[in-house]
Amino acid sequence: MTVQAQEILTYRNETFSLNEAPLNPFLEKNKDIRFEMFTTAHWRGYQGHWLLKGDHLYITNLESSNYTFKDLFNSTAPVLADWYSGILKFGFGDYHYDHWCGYYDSYVWLKFENGKVVDKKITKNFNSEYPISFGKYKGKKLDDILRGKIKRNTYTTIRDLFDCVLSFISQKDYAYKVQTGHFEITPEDIELVKETREYGIAYFLTQNFIATSTKVFWENSNDDDRAEKLSVLLEKVFQSDFTIPFTLTKQTFSKETEIAENSLLLNPDVNYLNWALKNVGFFTINPLFLNETFKLKRLKSFKTNRLNKTIFEYEPIIENVDYKFPHETLRLNQQKFEKANSVLVDFENKLLIPDLTSEEMMLQYGYYLDETYEPPIAYNNNYGNRDYYYHSRDWLIDAAGTDDPETMNDAYWNLD
Repeated sequence: MTVQAQEILTYRNETFSLNEAPLNPFLEKNKDIRFEMFTTAHWRGYQGHWLLKGDHLYITNLESSNYTFKDLFNSTAPVLADWYSGILKFGFGDYHYDHWCGYYDSYVWLKFENGKVVDKKITKNFNSEYPISFGKYKGKKLDDILRGKIKRNTYTTIRDLFDCVLSFISQKDYAYKVQTGHFEITPEDIELVKETREYGIAYFLTQNFIATSTKVFWENSNDDDRAEKLSVLLEKVFQSDFTIPFTLTKQTFSKETEIAENSLLLNPDVNYLNWALKNVGFFTINPLFLNETFKLKRLKSFKTNRLNKTIFEYEPIIENVDYKFPHETLRLNQQKFEKANSVLVDFENKLLIPDLTSEEMMLQYGYYLDETYEPPIAYNNNYGNRDYYYHSRDWLIDAAGTDDPETMNDAYWNLD
């Protein structure tokens, strides 16, 4: 699929890409206008060119295969976009490529009413989701832990899980822990597993039933005492509480032994995330993401129906859960996130704002916040990322109140 071209905005004689399409409300009111596909990068049928000047939004040109700018607006001059009320954003600073269109570290956030800017902010972007660097989910991403594999492919996930469980039970040299549902393990269960590892087991697993045999399950499984006992144990595992993570571990394993990949992350593990957010000082999550109510899908347990002594059917019990992190977790996470990233969270507009005073904000971002703003400094323009520097000795003397070189140097380094 071809990446779709974004609308182009001119501001202070520079061009930026818009994340939104401000022509849409105009087209909603003029439903007789029907654009044809312009290019494979323009399925919407047009390329719009826009101007932000005097805190007003204008459309200045429109490319299309079946309409001209004059066809739509009966004019060749820029037209005030008074039909547009809503939010527009354009990025600046460092750009990061990803598989589709990439993102910027910083954005100008504009709120419009009838084509006029009524609010303007600088926002910081935290787009990347980094793998967790500690604990039993080291190397996993947050979404994996929060959503769980059961949501993505239920039957493949279940089959993979029980392949792990059966390998753990039957293979003496199986080198992993296995995470499954919570159930009570009896001394008889332990002895049965030891015996099974010693003498072996055959099993047949589908998405509907499981059969066991210490011989060959289709020949004479009804007379197979060990297979019958093992089938009862497996049914207990199937009927266990999968909302409580439970790890099966061989006593000879060291603490560093990994949990089998196909048994890990079966269900969303919100308890682990709550613990980590409260107790791991450097671990924090974007509060705008964490503050929502999550629609989670989890495996609760299984219904089973025994067909004979070594074969039973099973059916997963899946439940949908609305989950919101506790207030205390949200509060601690927000404190850590804001401190670590020097931002303030604006929950009303769902933004992350730089934690700066008004003077610092204008000094660093005034170019974007006010098109008439001219800082008392020179700047280098490197793809929109301006590194300001002070260039006048007289200006430094005024700021420091002295011409002493050491004092002047202190004034310079403390003005950011």
